[in-house]
Amino acid sequence: MTKEEKERLGNQLFNKGRYLEEGKENGKPDLDSAILWYEKAVKLGNTGAMINLGIIFDDLYLDLAASRQNVFEAMLMHEVGHMVNKHFDTEESSKEAMLKRSQYISMGKVDPKELDADRFAVEHCGKNAVMQMLDHMISVRRSRNTFDSPIAIMEAELRKRAVMRL
Repeated sequence: MTKEEKERLGNQLFNKGRYLEEGKENGKPDLDSAILWYEKAVKLGNTGAMINLGIIFDDLYLDLAASRQNVFEAMLMHEVGHMVNKHFDTEESSKEAMLKRSQYISMGKVDPKELDADRFAVEHCGKNAVMQMLDHMISVRRSRNTFDSPIAIMEAELRKRAVMRL
């Protein structure tokens, strides 16, 4: 393939990527497909594709960083909510507390202490941040798969439903 042919093909691949990124194919942007076309164009030395990939990945990274910051803040506010509401009963062991929480879960309910802490977090971080926190908790529990993961996942799902109603 000559240099001119590579350049022409690179431009065609770049244009296909831009077309998909702008949503001109089916009316909505398709970043995953656009990235694939841009990567093909980059292999042929297309600088426009390089720039667009950089912008896309930069935006995705910033979104992820903001999402993680929201999760961290919601987790922190949830714990502060426990402190503000004086939920830490020093006479109750962690085993007893887990048994109580399991009883609530078996009835399809959320432990009121957890709901109070979630409410506090919603007030200080917003509902979306708390939902992201709960999604993160579910994801982590699924990946770790410890003995208490099923209970923790059920509880987080119940808490998500409760938070949606706040």
